[in-house]
Amino acid sequence: MGKLNSYLFFLSFIVLISFSGAYLGEVEPGDCINIMVMSNCSSVDLSIIETSTQEFIIDSPMQHLAGQTFNYSFCNTSEIGAYTYIWDESCVDCSGGLCGNDFRSGKSITGAYTTIYLFLIGFFILMGGVFFITTKKVNFEKWHNSIVKKYQTRNFVKLVLSALVFNIMKNSYIIYYLIGLPIIILVTDMATTYNLATVVSILHALLVIYLIGVVLVGLVFLSYVQEWISDLIKLVSDMGWGIK
Repeated sequence: MGKLNSYLFFLSFIVLISFSGAYLGEVEPGDCINIMVMSNCSSVDLSIIETSTQEFIIDSPMQHLAGQTFNYSFCNTSEIGAYTYIWDESCVDCSGGLCGNDFRSGKSITGAYTTIYLFLIGFFILMGGVFFITTKKVNFEKWHNSIVKKYQTRNFVKLVLSALVFNIMKNSYIIYYLIGLPIIILVTDMATTYNLATVVSILHALLVIYLIGVVLVGLVFLSYVQEWISDLIKLVSDMGWGIK
């Protein structure tokens, strides 16, 4: 009960985390964004655009569009996260609402967005726990005998389905491995969205290795199933199906 309460507290704490929206909104990483401001000056200089890890020295006049509106197209948005820009605000005019100084590359994290991530990760972890408890209660010897009886009664459809589920349940490593795949994908996506640059590259490499492992585990499982079917056929080869 104590572990459950701790787990619920952890989830509640993470769900409460939210990030404020960016003034100019969001742009897809790598796309250009129009930085627009309103000023009473005849010209406006954009000085710096910066992120948590980079600083871009602009020192260039913004394009005068019409009236008091000035614009600068910025395209170096490959880094995911918040961007702020510094410009000459001595003549700033907020009457048109264009007097902010930030935008975001990539999706902003909200409480709801974080909740979806945590719900999906928790769901797959719960699936693994339920599967573990279930396999501990299964009488595989009795199940195997039931499959043999289906073979005897020539109920081929039920035989194939039972044999497949039987082997998956008995070789539980395949389920645990497959459940781990979406968890790694979700964690990698979260790290990318949160702009955790130090771990994103590691997680991407781990994901590639894990995908290769999925293929290898699948091949091992198929070889085991083939061997199991061969043993089953030998066991019932004298039951009148003409199998030798």
